[in-house]
Amino acid sequence: MVEQGATLPLWTGKIEGLTQEGLGVGTSMVSHAGKQLKRPIFVPFTVPGDVVKAKIVQQRGKYSFAQLVEITQPSPDRVPSRCPHYGICGGCNLQHVKYEKQLEEKSRQVEYLLKRKGIELPSKVKIWPSRKMQKYRWRSRIAVQFTNDGVTAGFRKFRSRDIVKVEKCFIVASQIVELITIINDTKIEVPAGEVEVTAVVGEKGKVGILLHLDELPEEFSFPVRSFFTDVYARHRELIGNLFFEQDGKTKTIGQVQSHIFYSAGGCKFMFLPETFIQANVLTNDLLIKRTMEFLKPGKKDVILDLYAGIGNFSLPAAKECSKVVAVERHAAAVAAGETNALQNGLDNVKFLPKTAERYLHELVQARKKPKDEYPIFTKLLVDPARGGLSEKARKEILSLGIPSVVYVSCNPVTLAEDLAFLQLKYKVTKILGVDMFPDVSHVETVVLLEHK
Repeated sequence: MVEQGATLPLWTGKIEGLTQEGLGVGTSMVSHAGKQLKRPIFVPFTVPGDVVKAKIVQQRGKYSFAQLVEITQPSPDRVPSRCPHYGICGGCNLQHVKYEKQLEEKSRQVEYLLKRKGIELPSKVKIWPSRKMQKYRWRSRIAVQFTNDGVTAGFRKFRSRDIVKVEKCFIVASQIVELITIINDTKIEVPAGEVEVTAVVGEKGKVGILLHLDELPEEFSFPVRSFFTDVYARHRELIGNLFFEQDGKTKTIGQVQSHIFYSAGGCKFMFLPETFIQANVLTNDLLIKRTMEFLKPGKKDVILDLYAGIGNFSLPAAKECSKVVAVERHAAAVAAGETNALQNGLDNVKFLPKTAERYLHELVQARKKPKDEYPIFTKLLVDPARGGLSEKARKEILSLGIPSVVYVSCNPVTLAEDLAFLQLKYKVTKILGVDMFPDVSHVETVVLLEHK
């Protein structure tokens, strides 16, 4: 129900579930044309089963968004948050939810989003738990602000561009928190402004830092570069490399880059701060294992891997099959992938620096005359970014009619849209989830599609 307060209305009710963004959702009764209608209300940092009072702060069409005022009856699935920044920092949003409930809600959310698009599921969506619950992220973006009062480094606030001066974090690797502390303690004057840096950690525990200088005004980029060069010089026991993204190129100072690597799927992967990786490295090994169980690469298989990155799936597949063509538009990732194939002794992987759309179009054109770069594929693996497949890519995939497709998704919303299109010729035969993000509402989903 909605109670009219002195300023903004209050809602009192029970939280019934979680959205994909991790917001608690309840039911609000509103009057319209003489009728009482049910409308959803979203309340951050609540748990299914909580009875709460919340202040409605925004109305968007049929949806109400509220701010938690009081928990009058806590859910049995509510747990105390551990982090002093929780609820202020935007880094995680489910730390107050019992982990078993997090997995349950992620499963429910994937099933709901897919069924809503008419996807027939062969089974309940099991979510495999993360192999590591804390300090699992090996890659993170750090926000840094310089003012007359000094420097503030940390993460963005929840739904804000403001920066939380982080002292602890239960998600990122301890070396990244140590780096944030060092930045905050460095006393060097820099003109007022902001910069975001990417920090990564490799298996040897060294940190690599990437400065995105192309994003900065020229008069600001030089003092920022000087600041981080000094930080690197003073803390070489922690920082292995300092990378500069400038004039469209990436340059580096520091030790050899080979210290930035991870092991998974029986392979060793070198990577750079600018290249995408599955940041939860220990659970990435599980993700690769489950994906390979769906893909089932055999000795006669020729596999196409779209959005291949540095070869996270390409290389484990290549160990078992005849050939892999790995397509990736990011040149630095392609270079890393080629190095990784060489270091792992795999000569049956070909990395191509192309967009998925361009390669698929060329493949369709080359079907009548297959050649080295455009063979007849027996299996397709796709692992797109959060935006999913483009309409052009979907159409080309349907046109090719490759017998089986394994789709790895980090966004069930776009996964549902893509599957709704692909089911014109494909049927979902297996599905599961892997929790790469404990205490965060995101989930990784793996789907096997077989041609009808």
